Amino acid sequence: EGLVYAKRCSLILSDKKRDKIFDIPLFDLHKEDDKKHKKHLRELMWKNVGIKRETKGLKEAQKTIEKMLQYDNGRLLTLRLLSAKKIVESALLRTLSVGVHFRNN
Repeated sequence: EGLVYAKRCSLILSDKKRDKIFDIPLFDLHKEDDKKHKKHLRELMWKNVGIKRETKGLKEAQKTIEKMLQYDNGRLLTLRLLSAKKIVESALLRTLSVGVHFRNN
């Protein structure tokens, strides 16, 4: 499964129309403050979206990530932030404790 989807993704990404698939403009991979923001994102995700999750913390993470997406970020940090945003959105929708994730409320 991993090989099949990896091949499909590589074919899509090698196509010249990739900018229409992903709504992410082409810009610098890294910007000056990216390292600092990446560290902040890592701490935010660990604290609020880790194994033990609460609605309040998830909403705080969501708000902070939305704010961070407004910064002048490099492409790689933008992709991290978009991934984190989807993880938080999914976590907010799942109110049950599943797998190793414990939902406190």
